[in-house]
Amino acid sequence: MIHKQQTERKMSQQMRAVLAVISADTELQRVAGPHIDPEQDRIDWEPIFKYPWGSGHKTLLGWCYAIWRDESRPRISLFDGAINLDRPLQKAVLEGLMIRWNLKEKAVEFQTQQATIMEGA
Repeated sequence: MIHKQQTERKMSQQMRAVLAVISADTELQRVAGPHIDPEQDRIDWEPIFKYPWGSGHKTLLGWCYAIWRDESRPRISLFDGAINLDRPLQKAVLEGLMIRWNLKEKAVEFQTQQATIMEGA
């Protein structure tokens, strides 16, 4: 997978976001990388999805597809699948979404405390 651009053309937000997610997993990089062309701002999704991925990888690719196309891929449950991802991969999805939505880290604040539901609420 090419991460460095060869021309002066700026990489799209979608491409940067997808690459942020893909680069979080070596197997995704190895298999999907040859089908991603940052220079032409092009991703050939069909051969990527034809590979026999496990459920975690399908979820990550589903998020990449949604980031790229602004729509979900049929038969991939993004939220159900994301719950089962390990933390570094969940973080990669969040980073990809932040890039896609042009959010800076300072714009997002995650609470570290558990929420408590009071009786009678």
